[in-house]
Amino acid sequence: MATNWVDMLPDFQNQASQSIKNLRLATAVRMAMWLMIEKSAAIKKACGTASKRHGVAGKQVEVEVRKILPEEFFEERQRDAAAKHSRSGGQDEIPLSKVLDAKNNRHMRDITLKVRLKTDNKR
Repeated sequence: MATNWVDMLPDFQNQASQSIKNLRLATAVRMAMWLMIEKSAAIKKACGTASKRHGVAGKQVEVEVRKILPEEFFEERQRDAAAKHSRSGGQDEIPLSKVLDAKNNRHMRDITLKVRLKTDNKR
């Protein structure tokens, strides 16, 4: 059963405020946790955004976030991401590479057609 991490966010944020003496770092950690839990941001993205916003090192933010959030949080997110990644598409789904190849071929055909038209008009 999935844990409702959103309900636990205020507790985590209070813990960050109490345990971290540097006010800017504590604020950045609270923001990173909010981005991760509420907005489902990746840890690197959340810590990077919070560190830029509050002027602290991203690694410091990540270390503090990992201290405060329980290991189950990260394990659950890994399982969810793995489940989403392993889902296979249906028979009707065309792989992206084939779509891009077809688009590139049409593009090259259009270019060669335009070049031919220009050279024919010059004759």
